[in-house]
Amino acid sequence: MFACPVSSCKRHRHAFARKDNLAEHLKRVHHRAGQLSMNRDAPAADTEDGYSPIGSVEESVMGEEDDDDDEFEDDGEEVASSTRLDKASLIAKLRELEGRKAKCDGDIAALKRVLAIM
Repeated sequence: MFACPVSSCKRHRHAFARKDNLAEHLKRVHHRAGQLSMNRDAPAADTEDGYSPIGSVEESVMGEEDDDDDEFEDDGEEVASSTRLDKASLIAKLRELEGRKAKCDGDIAALKRVLAIM
């Protein structure tokens, strides 16, 4: 199984069965296109129980093997655009969670009123 390296992601706990699915997830959700090695001829990094160690996925996704940090030094516009997308997605997630919290708070208040009547 292949787990998402982002610890706050639900797919960090509920891993993907296929490496291709993890790569697609990283592209769509975390905007990490092309960072996961998709070499199908490479030997699998699965352990005996069928799960791939999270560290090996993190290394391939996060690029610990190759130091390409200077890749974006000259392209500040691309980094700024990526930061805006990340910030926008975080703001959207925050609003969604605040909405859920408000709904839960309302449900809790209603249950307290019902219990007070009983």
